[in-house]
Amino acid sequence: MDDHWQPMSEFPAFWLLRLFRFPVSSTNQRSPCEKVHGKCGCFFMKSILIFYFVLIAVWFVFYSMSSFSWEIKMYNDHQEDGSEKPSNLIVRILDEVPWVVLIARNLVALILFFAHHGRVVEATERLRHLLEKFGSDDRSQALLPIVQYSLRMFGISVLVVCLNFIMVLIYLNKTDFSDISTDWDFDPAPFSLKQWAILILMVCFTLLPFLMTQAVMATVTGLGKGAQILLVNLNKKLKLLANDKTLNGYRHEEMVVWMVEGTKTTTVVELESIFVIRALHFEACHFVEELTEKFSKIFLTNLAGDFAAAVGFVGLLIGFIPAPDDDALFDHVYHATATLLWMGFYLTAQYWPLVQLHEEAERTHHFVQVLSFVPEVTPDEESERELIHFLLATKSSHVGVTAGKLFHFSRHLCVTMITLLCSYAILVYELLHREASSSGGHGGGQGGDVAGANKSSHSQNGALNVARVLRKLEDLVTGNYSMKAH
Repeated sequence: MDDHWQPMSEFPAFWLLRLFRFPVSSTNQRSPCEKVHGKCGCFFMKSILIFYFVLIAVWFVFYSMSSFSWEIKMYNDHQEDGSEKPSNLIVRILDEVPWVVLIARNLVALILFFAHHGRVVEATERLRHLLEKFGSDDRSQALLPIVQYSLRMFGISVLVVCLNFIMVLIYLNKTDFSDISTDWDFDPAPFSLKQWAILILMVCFTLLPFLMTQAVMATVTGLGKGAQILLVNLNKKLKLLANDKTLNGYRHEEMVVWMVEGTKTTTVVELESIFVIRALHFEACHFVEELTEKFSKIFLTNLAGDFAAAVGFVGLLIGFIPAPDDDALFDHVYHATATLLWMGFYLTAQYWPLVQLHEEAERTHHFVQVLSFVPEVTPDEESERELIHFLLATKSSHVGVTAGKLFHFSRHLCVTMITLLCSYAILVYELLHREASSSGGHGGGQGGDVAGANKSSHSQNGALNVARVLRKLEDLVTGNYSMKAH
């Protein structure tokens, strides 16, 4: 298989395993590198991987330290001349949050993946076995449609990542790249680099790990897609069993097959009994539990990182004020694009196979209920007892993948995250708008009194709106919110 490697016939995560000479088959614990180049070559590649992780960690420390230090320094400088509002510090911090968080997210996800590299191999082989057991038409190619789906998702994520990265490079260096030769100060560290050098470092230690992480995510969500297909096939078997009116514990269906000579023949296809289908259902549910056990931490790391990045982009979309020499239009387009992509793709579309898996599992109980109204399905007491057990199992069990054993992937989770981000946007808007109204209410003379009264009234309305928002978020957010008017 290694002599005739076909990259488009395996999950993207296997490309990473092959690159760093990890085993790609559980039946052969020796990697291709050990066969051809010996153990020294494998040790060398894995040492490079560890060294690369160390460099990413160092880049994360210096990038985050210099970014936040620069923003605080700029805030303090502008505070002295009175050109900076108190709330601008929040916006400045949010400006650096997304990509700082994403560097950490990518590093942790990749460490978890390579530290347990055998899990994706075991899950893939287990899925291939179950697809064959569930009656795939072409057993040798049973996994191929799922792999192709995973590759498509990876291709889309590469386009999305590259679009975001190109926009952030323009955002940092201005649309005409006039800042490309300026210095990037790593304060409080005593050195600096040119912006073009920072661009190279971001490509090596931010973009590349991001693409590697998306390869892993496309693979594990692809395995979730495979679990969904298992449940789809199982529900089809239940539907066939319910629609068949043949009297017997085993169901039969006549199929007409046309011959080349123009004649026709009838073949009888035996359908599984309720006993067999329940056993298949147990294996499918067990595979879903395996996905949670193997990849729960990876899901949680990516979900938390993407949500934190979305929080930063939403805050910038609402409260960012471009500098006079910046391209305001591009800045707003970048923030809007990043917000929509993170909310639409990274927090929703990326995990949609896992959402469909949960919904398909809920449909199983409906089909089992239909069987309970077909007397022919339970011709004896043993079959009836088996159907009752099946009903109870599909009603009480909660089948689906869980991130960190905390967040169950479903439509409810996606809607909750999007709703929370929208509520957070309203909260940021109201807080910033209330401060602007309060600061604008200080005027002299009668006109100032009238304007101050109007501003005060508007500020009170804004405060009421903030209170309403906080009441909506009281189950999700804990803390005391206060802002002093300057």
